[in-house]
Amino acid sequence: MEKFLEGFINFISKFGIVGLSVLSFTESSFFPVPPDVVLIPMMLVNKSLAFFYAAITTVFSVLGGLFGYLLGYKLGRPFLKRWFSQEKIIKVEEYFNKYSGWAVAIAGFTPIPYKIFTVSAGVFRIRKNVFVIASIIGRGMRFFLEATLIFFLKDADKFIKNNFEYITIGITFIFLLAFYSIKISKDRLNLNKIKLFSNIKNLVENVYKELQKYRIIEKIGYYMIVTFLLSLFILMIIFDLIEEHSFYLFERYDVYIFKFILSLRNPFLDGLFKAITSLGNFWTVLILTLIITIILLGKNYKVLSLYFGANIFIVWIFNEYLKSLFKRPRPYNFRLIDTAGYSFPSGHAMIFLTLSLFIIYLIKYVFKFKHQNLYKGLILLLAVLVGFSRIYLGVHYLSDVLAGWIVAVVYYSASIILLRGISRRGDFNE
Repeated sequence: MEKFLEGFINFISKFGIVGLSVLSFTESSFFPVPPDVVLIPMMLVNKSLAFFYAAITTVFSVLGGLFGYLLGYKLGRPFLKRWFSQEKIIKVEEYFNKYSGWAVAIAGFTPIPYKIFTVSAGVFRIRKNVFVIASIIGRGMRFFLEATLIFFLKDADKFIKNNFEYITIGITFIFLLAFYSIKISKDRLNLNKIKLFSNIKNLVENVYKELQKYRIIEKIGYYMIVTFLLSLFILMIIFDLIEEHSFYLFERYDVYIFKFILSLRNPFLDGLFKAITSLGNFWTVLILTLIITIILLGKNYKVLSLYFGANIFIVWIFNEYLKSLFKRPRPYNFRLIDTAGYSFPSGHAMIFLTLSLFIIYLIKYVFKFKHQNLYKGLILLLAVLVGFSRIYLGVHYLSDVLAGWIVAVVYYSASIILLRGISRRGDFNE
């Protein structure tokens, strides 16, 4: 069977775009071979046409999906049972019951067989316009994501083979979270009267409210878990890219951003960012940590004070470990300050953002200052400026700073989840 499929793929590949179009069309309704096996090699041969090939594949895949839809619509459930097992049909029906016609988008994007959803959509009388839009979204996202990876990555074929399906599943998880939020919010709110930003906020909040009915999770725990999982997912992708491609993957963008920021230099900004970067220096962070720890002890928050101080120390050790692991040299020739050690991830960005996030947490749940949003905004702005200052001063690349921020969010989220486990009610007076 494998030899037959290999021979068939080679045969189809000889016909170029025509073969790709035929395969894309037939796979969407009845044929077992996905178009990716021909699409990816064609993209690798001519990367400049990668997005064009993705567009062709999307168009004919959707047209093939429509053909499958019409087969299901005309021939009904007996046709479905003839080609697919009862177990698969039941699972597909569950997807349609949960996500309506948008289940087609999930199948079109992920490793789930797309063809069974196209035929089933016709059998279950899914609205045709919803089916077409969902197919364009699902198929388009999949093929254009492949085109993007191939266009920008050196060893894209290896990366896609090892990681692509995990990426599609992760992205689908994010979209499902948004889908459930919208579905819940529609039952409670008139979305036509909600402004854009409040609507985005409700996407996440309404999922929590639904879970809270069953006492599944407390509010801060929900937000922290979601933040932690999404940040960890991004971080794993970055580390995997570095493992596969070293830092050459980021070099093009790092150098471009680095040169642009260097063009902004002037004596005033030089002095300003030297002052700002000092906020993330070892001694400044140490003094701030000691002051806050002492204040917490003075307020009788013994456990919290020790937890806070220990975490700032641990994140500093963790940063040193990551630097020794990746061993990326710092930029040279353009430094405005002297500094030692490796470059990735940025210690200033990682440690100062972690400290800032902990301070924001304390302001909200312990100190309970007035005008909290103002303080939170200023603290986050300082954290961003400290990270930016490292690029401006010529001691870090953009990817160093971004990685530092992502690690900080992952570490902070995990720490808060653990902290809430220590004391569910948030009473740390021990």
